[in-house]
Amino acid sequence: TGDHEVLAALAAEVGLDHNEAAAILAGDRFTDEVRADETEGAKLGVQGVPFFVFDRKFAVSGAQPEEVFHDVLQKAWDERSPFTMISGSSSKQNAAGVCTDDGCELPSRES
Repeated sequence: TGDHEVLAALAAEVGLDHNEAAAILAGDRFTDEVRADETEGAKLGVQGVPFFVFDRKFAVSGAQPEEVFHDVLQKAWDERSPFTMISGSSSKQNAAGVCTDDGCELPSRES
């Protein structure tokens, strides 16, 4: 129970209710959720902490420099959002670009 008290005190330091945190730590209220997280982590290959998963596709294991997180976040974003929006300088060009469920028709480049 010593560990529970330390964790409850830390919870209070970050603004959570100390008594509620202590009660949750002493009970089994979230046991099913914790077991589900453990199972999912094992399926993802988690073998230790910290372990971070981005977009269920990229993982960073262990304490890493800031640049590693920047790189993985950029890679995940690039793969999720591959489009670059281009807007013309005139309202005629902007109005000519049309997108539907079947794709996009972009205005042709005039010489």
